Amino acid sequence: MAENQDLKTLAKSLSDSYSGILQYSTLKPDEIRQHVEQLSKYSDHLPLSWFTPQLIEALLALEDRNQYVYNLWTVWVRRLSGAPEALASAEPQLTRVLEAMQQALVELETPLDIRKEAWIGLVALCGTAPPQFTDTQIIQAMTRVLEQYADHPDLVQSMGETLDAGVAHCLANTTLLNVFEVDHCERLLTAYVKLIPYRRPDSSAPAAMAAMQHVVDIRVQQKLQTKANADMETLVALVENMEEKESVEIKLARLTILAGVVRMLQFTKDKSKKVKALEENLDRKFVERFSQLVTEVYNQPNSVIISQDVFAYIAGQCFPNLSTEVIKKMDHQNVLRMLISCLLTSDQIWQNGEIIQNLNVSQKSADHLKKITEGAIHKDIGRISRAIGTVILTGLEEDDSESSMAKMVQSSLDRLVGFSYNILVDWDRFITNNPKSSMDTESKKIMSELDTAIWLIFKTMLFSFTAILKAIAVDIPDGKGLVNVQYAAQDIISIFANFHFITDHLGSGSGFKAYQDTITNAVAYLMHDDNTCQLNNLISTAYHEYAPSKFTTDRTHPISVLSPVQLSRLTYFTNLIEQVMSQLEDKVLENDILPVIYPVLKWKNPENKELYESVHSAALAVFSAQKEVSRELTGVYAPLLIESFPQPMTLQQLRFAYTTMIQSLCMMDDALSWLATNYLLDKIHSLSINEKDIVLHSQYTAALIDLLKPLSLGPFFGQLLNEVETLVLQRSMTAGTRNATLKIIFETVSGSGISDMRRVEAVGWFLELKRKVKILEEKQKQQEKKSTLTPPLPLTKD
Repeated sequence: MAENQDLKTLAKSLSDSYSGILQYSTLKPDEIRQHVEQLSKYSDHLPLSWFTPQLIEALLALEDRNQYVYNLWTVWVRRLSGAPEALASAEPQLTRVLEAMQQALVELETPLDIRKEAWIGLVALCGTAPPQFTDTQIIQAMTRVLEQYADHPDLVQSMGETLDAGVAHCLANTTLLNVFEVDHCERLLTAYVKLIPYRRPDSSAPAAMAAMQHVVDIRVQQKLQTKANADMETLVALVENMEEKESVEIKLARLTILAGVVRMLQFTKDKSKKVKALEENLDRKFVERFSQLVTEVYNQPNSVIISQDVFAYIAGQCFPNLSTEVIKKMDHQNVLRMLISCLLTSDQIWQNGEIIQNLNVSQKSADHLKKITEGAIHKDIGRISRAIGTVILTGLEEDDSESSMAKMVQSSLDRLVGFSYNILVDWDRFITNNPKSSMDTESKKIMSELDTAIWLIFKTMLFSFTAILKAIAVDIPDGKGLVNVQYAAQDIISIFANFHFITDHLGSGSGFKAYQDTITNAVAYLMHDDNTCQLNNLISTAYHEYAPSKFTTDRTHPISVLSPVQLSRLTYFTNLIEQVMSQLEDKVLENDILPVIYPVLKWKNPENKELYESVHSAALAVFSAQKEVSRELTGVYAPLLIESFPQPMTLQQLRFAYTTMIQSLCMMDDALSWLATNYLLDKIHSLSINEKDIVLHSQYTAALIDLLKPLSLGPFFGQLLNEVETLVLQRSMTAGTRNATLKIIFETVSGSGISDMRRVEAVGWFLELKRKVKILEEKQKQQEKKSTLTPPLPLTKD
């Protein structure tokens, strides 16, 4: 009920305003303005019938032609564009209104809001214009306005989106897009192109391409196929036009227009044969123009920074969907150089690393990062990266390692590696200098905003690099990418190591198949016998960064002062050496790797759980690979494992690690395996079976029993059986502990892992052990019974 009442009140208010405008001569200026504003406020909801000749005439007669007047005119003209039958009755007011709009657009003192309304109204009738004000007149008026604005860049900036929409609507609907009258459209497009360089780099290319995509979308979907074909042929001829004498900026703007048409045709379904043929020719022309213009820009170094964002955006939008045959025709080297430069140095993306280098905990930094992440270029990083990958893929497929393209790819990888190092170092510095524990409430709030933006940037960065590296390591068949680009595999590992703090935060790349495939192929390449030299150089260089200093008196191990970010990188390389241990040289292990991981193996309170587990896995990999250094490592690692339990190792980890080590040593040297077993025996013997040590004693004993499996093939199996038997038959062991131990022994000797030759011996020994245990327990029961029945001796005097 209240809603109906409100509608009635509004209807009366609008009716009063309508009547008031018609009686403008009897009202004061403020009252007139109030009525016009009221109608303008609800103009989008007014039907065409409200815009009577009397109302339009009254509006034309007003001295104060403010934004509300132009808004009403614009709504009226737009209503007429959808009602051709009403156009005839709209004269002569319609022509006068359109002329007023044209005049407002060319007068420099016209306010911005009026300009926008006037432009929208002027172009609204394109395609349905009446004979009194034809499409020719409308386009000529639009062209004059655009040509005038070329001398006023501030107007271009403020009117940008409105001008885009007007040109797009005009070219999509005008009746002049035909071979006989297309010169009017050509002049309009030329005037529009000259304005594009005045727009901001982050908006010029996206806006111009979007405008042309709208034109193609409307034209190509016309119901009459012959007309659609003819219109598209004329449009393609129109956008292909480029004069040699034009400046680089104008040529780039024309390329943007051309790219908009290419992009939309790529996604248009149900194309006719004629349109498909036009698309194929246009794609070739586009790639040719793109390559030529990139080369021309490099001949004018000052224009590279200005142009690179536009090139990158266009490439990201169009390259991934171009055919391989078309992409092969481009100048791969210069295009790759341009796109990589944009990705790393653009102010709209990563600013050559300054985006992290200059980071600080301030609202200004938070707002800056947010602005970047919301920009059109940054949002298109995924497409730009795939475009780079496409260029690399097609450029390398036919080349060899001596080609200039392979050298350009290597140069690009060098830049990516250097960039990743800078990001690692700068982020480490920022985190170290800004601990959250020392921040006040306001700083923590800002830091939260920074975190949201910066991790979005890091995620995008990792995905971007992966898309590029995947083109080299995965997409090119038969590993030719890694073969032709000499150090690609090393660079891939280095980049992902530097970015491991990002994958840690995101979940170690889980579920990111492209990331996993890229690493897998790079590692497989380095594992090949012909490439182990590269692998060892990479690992040696990486661990040198964490090695103890040999030339200073400071004996502090670098590991103890590494930040979480640096530890993350070390974790990556330690995970890697576990996989490639079989191909690592002994001198690299002894001189570079082991001195770095020893301190981590000794951690009692692990600072980084993943690194702690990784170095133990690496140490076990040394034994599994039967490296010569295993002999020296045994004497250090076996006692270290024993002392690492119960903290920080769990019983399961201890049993697995010790068994793995002994199993590997059995394949190398039986004596060495027995030596390592004796370290565990010594530990067990050092524990007394009392309430304090009984749990540890039984746990270490369980670890010792596990060693029956690997030692069953060697000469010391019988000795170990005797040692276990001695431990089980200790009188001080409780019945419950003894039974639990027997259960573990049974599972060990009856399960897999015991040598078939020793299984009978082991089972026989176990049965005999059970018999001895039974006898021992019976004796203990008799002694207990005897001690309870025998009365105490009476006290006597000597």
